[in-house]
Amino acid sequence: MATSAARDDDDSTVAFPLSAPSVLKINKGDITKWFVDASSDAIVNPANERMLGGGGADGAIHRVAGPELREACFKVPEVRPGIRCPTGEARITPYALALVL
Repeated sequence: MATSAARDDDDSTVAFPLSAPSVLKINKGDITKWFVDASSDAIVNPANERMLGGGGADGAIHRVAGPELREACFKVPEVRPGIRCPTGEARITPYALALVL
């Protein structure tokens, strides 16, 4: 069963208890303004298959993260020419940003 708690007018969190002590939390809001600390394991980024930034949330995350994220994404090996993360798969960078398509 999900529980929710409002943070701001535009932001909210929904929590899904999985098993003690694990909880899946889904946050709504501006991802580029969130503080990621030891209580957060990853940010899921709806990236394109190239993993090199683009528009929408992916572009916003890349702009705020800076060149280090792009460099980390370049290090992910291509599985096909120009494709680092095929649709339906995920990759993890050293920034702990899980890139999911």
